Amino acid sequence: MIPQNTMVLRDGRLQVHQASELVPGDLVLVRSGDKVPADMRLVHCDELKMDNSSLTGESEPQERSTAVSAAGLPPQEAANLIFNGSIAVSGEGLGIVVRIGDATMLGQIAGLTMSGERRPSQLTREIDIFVKVLAVVAITTAIFFFCFGLVRNLSLGMNFSFAVGVFISFVPEGLPLTVTALLTLSAKKMAARNVLVKDLHGVETLGAITLLATDKTGTLTQNRMSVSEIWMNSVLYGVSSSVSTEETAQRRRFALETTPNAQQLIEICALCSKCRCGFSESAISPKSTNSMPFSESNGPVSSPEAASLSSNKSSASTNNKTSNLNSVLPSQFKIFGDATEVGLFKFALECEPNLDERIIAEHPKVWEIPFTSHNKWHLTVHRYDHVDGFFMAMLKGAPERVAARCTHLLSGTLKLPWNDVAQADFEATYAQMAAQGRRVLGLASLALPGDLFPVDCAWTSSDVDALRSFLIDPVSCVSVKASNVDGKDVPPAPKGSSSSSWLGFTLVGLVGLMDPPKSGVRRAVNALRMAGIQVVMVTGDHPLTAEAIARRVGILQGDIERIDAPDVGCGKDAIAGQVKADVADSAYRVPAEGIVVHGDAIDRLTDLAWDQVLSHSEIVFARTSPRHKLEIVTRCQAKGHIVGVSGDGVNDAPALKKADLGISMNVSASDVSKEAAAMVLLDDDFCSIVSGIEQGRLLFANLKKSIRYTLTHSLPEIMAFLCFLVLEIPLPINTLLLLTIDLATELAPSI
Repeated sequence: MIPQNTMVLRDGRLQVHQASELVPGDLVLVRSGDKVPADMRLVHCDELKMDNSSLTGESEPQERSTAVSAAGLPPQEAANLIFNGSIAVSGEGLGIVVRIGDATMLGQIAGLTMSGERRPSQLTREIDIFVKVLAVVAITTAIFFFCFGLVRNLSLGMNFSFAVGVFISFVPEGLPLTVTALLTLSAKKMAARNVLVKDLHGVETLGAITLLATDKTGTLTQNRMSVSEIWMNSVLYGVSSSVSTEETAQRRRFALETTPNAQQLIEICALCSKCRCGFSESAISPKSTNSMPFSESNGPVSSPEAASLSSNKSSASTNNKTSNLNSVLPSQFKIFGDATEVGLFKFALECEPNLDERIIAEHPKVWEIPFTSHNKWHLTVHRYDHVDGFFMAMLKGAPERVAARCTHLLSGTLKLPWNDVAQADFEATYAQMAAQGRRVLGLASLALPGDLFPVDCAWTSSDVDALRSFLIDPVSCVSVKASNVDGKDVPPAPKGSSSSSWLGFTLVGLVGLMDPPKSGVRRAVNALRMAGIQVVMVTGDHPLTAEAIARRVGILQGDIERIDAPDVGCGKDAIAGQVKADVADSAYRVPAEGIVVHGDAIDRLTDLAWDQVLSHSEIVFARTSPRHKLEIVTRCQAKGHIVGVSGDGVNDAPALKKADLGISMNVSASDVSKEAAAMVLLDDDFCSIVSGIEQGRLLFANLKKSIRYTLTHSLPEIMAFLCFLVLEIPLPINTLLLLTIDLATELAPSI
């Protein structure tokens, strides 16, 4: 492998050094496209965005700055930290090294993977037991015949040779070669079914597993989001192309022409997004290359699909373009980005075919705060003419986070105040949509006043500070601005204030997206259950969403209990009114077949509580971390299960290594998870696991037949020695002939 080089500031000048030579305290320059060589704290950065997908699983690049983050925030969500293994997507930064090698976050995850010892496979354990029993029988029989020979006054040499021959007659010399040959043949058959076996013993382990812990997104579901329902104007609308006829009949049909405020919701779906659009070469003629629907102003696009990839940061000059999204055939048009945003963008495109000309080109993006797992929202500001000004702020994210920043609710032509009635309607609808397995997003907007943000606003740092101040206290900012013509005295945002105190937005509506299960998953889960294998869902999604998807794929079928997080009291748990389960040993009971466990509650479970949880036949673990997944695997193994784990992310690697059999995806999986797994599903198809189990169990059956065949030679060979001793018939076979017969006749027929 080529050593990784990095730019280090030493002795007052930049020098090139290998990453292995870094020490804590070094100043390292990171530029666009560089791989971060160590965990670092930023001391300077310029528009730096990092791809942390290998660590956090977030596909969207995250903005980084030198701002100090709040205490208690997870390190991977701190804005001023970048980590070993992450990649700089754009911009550049200068950071001071704080951790190197195994001490880095990536090193710690790798350490968990390396420290996880894999148990011997079920076949290895059973063969060990079989060989030990056979050895005891062989040694005992050899000793008996040796003593019997002494009684018959045989010479010591002949008697010893005689005892060795008896011992050899019991030994299945071809067994190791037979087992290896059968495993190799089974692995070849599984490869033909898109199951790549890295460890031959994984073939038989797959046939012996009793519990399969599986992830949800990308494993059980397609990871293809589509809008299924919309709540706005206090009405729940159905999108018939995404939901069943029965569901659609219970809701009003959403349509751009007949649904009030539909245009504003579509605009937020299309504009508050980081999706990129690409076209195949057949859709781009030489004449139209310079008139693409979007113009990229944020650096090169990393996708190799086509040089014409672009973002929705459009300039006003795109109004003269003649091409539009609707003029490109579906097979020639692709949307790249996060699955959720792609689903929203496609929905907007279906409602408004001329999306590029009528929305994106007319409302270019001028500033944004990207989505993070900590904020759970995405804010963009666009050029947007309205009666009070020239810019519009659009907010998209977790409904409870968006609603907390809203003071009004859009209903028809009115902006209703956000009161208890609106809150109750919002919470009831939110719970209903989440309980159906939908990923729910809240959409809101805020018209920025023209006197504070004029048409020629350049959106410099001072303008951004003014926006933050306005979002914290809109009334006072407008009043101050009105009394200062030049606007220089707009009060800055209070020190220590955060986005949690932002107000003034108007909730436009809720959007529910569905991620349909993969074809055949429910049938595969039922087949696994009939085969005596318990399927457990272990996911990072919310418990309500995890429960709904688990029911759709057949993992949950009966009544369930819930063990919520210790700090339940906000968000979907409170909205749904879930009943908190008491995990105290004296009070915990198991009246239901299924159970949904929040990851934050795992640390509270005692040994007895774990026994009670694992005694359920239907189990779902939600909001889990890598440490939780490792704990789940360990506890299941302690209960006597042979555990298989399927996953595709870096965070799954420790559990994949710890499990009796780690099964990794291929297309969507990280290199770390593939390395930790013993088996890789080349087509990312969950149903391939069922095919692998069939081959594994067939291997067991064939191996039993082979062992029975190889043991059939023992009795006639022993009879020859017995006749020699008892009847004094000349010994018809010697030790060398025994070995020849065993090796020559056992292998080929047994295969």
